[in-house]
Amino acid sequence: MRSGIWLVTTLIALHGGPTLAQEPGLAHGAQGGKRPVVAVFDVVAHAFRWIDDDRGTRLTNHLVDQVAGSGRYEVVPRVRLKRLLARQNRSSSCNDRACHVAIGRQLKADKSLTSELLKLGRRCVVELTLYDLRRATREAAGKAGSTCKEDDLLRSIREAVKRLVAGPPPAKPDVPGPPPGRPGKITVKGKRILLPEPIYFKSTTAQILERSHPVLDALARLLTSGQQGGRVRIEAHTDSRGAGEYNKVQTRRRADAVRTYLVGKGVAPERLLAVGYGEERPIASNMTAQGREQNRRVEFLLIP
Repeated sequence: MRSGIWLVTTLIALHGGPTLAQEPGLAHGAQGGKRPVVAVFDVVAHAFRWIDDDRGTRLTNHLVDQVAGSGRYEVVPRVRLKRLLARQNRSSSCNDRACHVAIGRQLKADKSLTSELLKLGRRCVVELTLYDLRRATREAAGKAGSTCKEDDLLRSIREAVKRLVAGPPPAKPDVPGPPPGRPGKITVKGKRILLPEPIYFKSTTAQILERSHPVLDALARLLTSGQQGGRVRIEAHTDSRGAGEYNKVQTRRRADAVRTYLVGKGVAPERLLAVGYGEERPIASNMTAQGREQNRRVEFLLIP
C-alpha cells in the first residue's frame, strides 16, 4: 500500500458467563452478566508516525467508553486480554481478523468488533465491523470520517459506534443469483486452486455475500482434509475504476475477509496469506464491462 494507512482495534464479544463474572474488576458497565462482554485489543498503528503510544491508548480508551456507554455490551479491561496474548507470545502479532477469530474461539467468544482507521490524503475514516465468530461472517458495521486531528478522530469513533449500534438499513442483495447450494468441484492445476465460481462481495465493501459461502466451505474442507497441504496465498484483484490507492486497500480487505472466513471454518491461520493487488494485475481489458468483471476476482495459489 503506497499511502493508505491502517489503524486496527478489535473488540471480542464474549459470553457473560460465570468465569468472567467471578473474576473481580474485569468488567465495567455490567448488569448481571446479561449483556455480551467485550474485550478490547490494543490499538495497532502501522506507519502512522503521529499516533504514538499515548494517542493510541487515548483512542482505544475512548472506543471502550463508547461501546460500554452504548448499553449493549459489558467491557473487559484490556489487561485480561493482554495476559492471554502474553501467555501465547502473541502480544504484537494479533492484529488481523484471522488471529482475532482464533483468540476469540479460545475465549469462547460469539463476536468480534474490528475498528479500522483508513487515511486517504487528509481525511481519516473510522470503520467498525461486527463479526460473527460462529458463522465467520460480518453481522453489522458503522462508519464515520473527518479530518485526521485527534479531536476529530474521537468524534468519528463516537459517530461510528452510534451507527453500529443502530444497525444497517434494510438492503437488497447487490448481486442477484440463486440461493446458496451445492458448489461445483474445486480443482488444483499446478500451483493454482481453481474454484468453480467467483467469490461475491457486497458492493464497495469486504462483506462476502451468502451465495459464496458454499464454495468457501468446500475450499475449507479441502484444506483441512489432508488432501491439500501447504500454505495458500489469497490474492484479491479489481478493475481500474476508482482511485488506485483505494482499490489496493479494498482488495486487501477482501482478501483478509476470505482468509478470516476460512480460519473460521478450521483452516490454520499460519497456512493462509492474504494479499490485495488492486488494479495492478488485470487479466482482461478494463474498457468493457465483461473485462472489468473478469478483473474483479479472488485467486488461490499454493506457496512454499
